[in-house]
Parts: sequence; C-alpha cells; structure tokens
Amino acid sequence: LQRNGFIFMWTINSKVDVAMQWLKEMDYRLIEMLVWIKENEDQTLQQKAGYYFNHAKEICLVGRTSSLQGVAYRRLINPDVIRSPVKMQSRKPEELYSFVEAFVPLGSYIELFGRKHNCRPNWTTVGL
Repeated sequence: LQRNGFIFMWTINSKVDVAMQWLKEMDYRLIEMLVWIKENEDQTLQQKAGYYFNHAKEICLVGRTSSLQGVAYRRLINPDVIRSPVKMQSRKPEELYSFVEAFVPLGSYIELFGRKHNCRPNWTTVGL
C-alpha cells in the first residue's frame, strides 16, 4: 500500500508475535506500541476473559517503512496510552484517528477492515 510511511495495527495479546512477524515480512520496523485502556461508561476498567488474565486493554503496533522520504511527521505529541470507553464489539477508540492525524498531519490515510461507522473525512475506508 505504501513505500514510505507508517502503519498502525491492532492486535490481541496472543497474536503480538504473529503481528510483529508480519510487520517484519512487509518491511516495516516496529517503533512503538500504543495501549488502549478499555473503560466502562463509569470509567472503571472493562475486563474480558483472556487466557491467563482478564483483559482490559488492546495493543496497537506502530511500524514504519525503512525510508520516510517525503513523509512529514511530528514526534512526542501524544502519550502512548488512550483511555476510552468501549462502544461496541470490535469498535476501536475514536481518539486513534486524531492521534494519527496529529502524528502525520499531511498524510494519506487508509483504514482496512473498516465499517460504516469508521468512515470519516480525509480517510479511505475499505472493508464491509
């Protein structure tokens, strides 16, 4: 999809190693991990059964291509944690979009496996 740029890829705990291997095979280098702390409406942790522990978070791996020629980005503008309520199953936090747009302000944005609620201005959404 791109020769120069970044990828933000959600993964679950049990698939972090598979996701990191895929990034490497696609010639991305892991540079950061974002964590979404899942909250209920009353700001308590939402906990879903995992394998060993109850899960109250999701991980977003951030990778970059070997060259960033022509890609303007802004470092150190956001923390690596998003605290946000869970809205519906598999729906990711809205805050990630503004996070990505602030990090790469002049970027071309594409979301794969998107749904109707993911559609937004300046983004291409591919999916259901």
